[in-house]
Amino acid sequence: MVSRSNITELTEALETVWRGGPLITPEKAQQLAPQSDADAYAVQAALGETMNWWVDGRPRAWKLGIGPVTAAPIPDHYLMTSPARLDKTDCFSLFGIEVELAVRLKRPLYSGCRRSEAALAIGETLATIELFDVRAANWQQLPRTFLLADLQMHGRLIIGEGVAGPWQSRFADSALSVRVNDQVLPCLAFRHPMGDPISLLPWLAMHAEHMGWGLAEGDVISTGSWTGMFEAHPGQRIEARFENVGNVSLEIDADR
Repeated sequence: MVSRSNITELTEALETVWRGGPLITPEKAQQLAPQSDADAYAVQAALGETMNWWVDGRPRAWKLGIGPVTAAPIPDHYLMTSPARLDKTDCFSLFGIEVELAVRLKRPLYSGCRRSEAALAIGETLATIELFDVRAANWQQLPRTFLLADLQMHGRLIIGEGVAGPWQSRFADSALSVRVNDQVLPCLAFRHPMGDPISLLPWLAMHAEHMGWGLAEGDVISTGSWTGMFEAHPGQRIEARFENVGNVSLEIDADR
């Protein structure tokens, strides 16, 4: 296991970058990488506390990762409403893009809940774009547990149009189209990799409760990529539409 001093050192290194310092080098990231997911989650929590990311003392939004199943809390100020606009100063190292469905809870979810209970707890399904970003250089070379500690590469969550009401199976079958500067992103069939975007909500309820936060009414949960990550660049506009849910868009200003 990584010692408490190592967890503290990684938290401090990430904090330095968040506050405007230089990116962590791949060599330093390798040295500081947690040796377990539990230690990576401890870094997430410590970083959120020291950075005062959550006004209510707990996250209001989460991102889920798949293969293996992982999660990261999202800073309050990293939730944005579509249409969103960013420029190159809004990223640390890259503009990685994934298109996803997110859900907003209308009531709490507790550890031990079933999928059917999770489905009924959903009050809204939302079209979203997740922006990926990393607080270290050469992200492809970085250890998996470092990336998990670094909020699972989270950059922003852009929240677009949605549909009110409980989860419906037709949302999982939505046709998805993605455009980059009016060019259609080629893919025969964008789909959620598990085929059921809400199947991991019971796991997240257990994880969030274990972290001491729980899942509450109004929380937003991004359920995993339908597109895989692709890199965007200044001057591009990314627009996505889920047939049964709605639109979401992000524009990255050109270099000035």
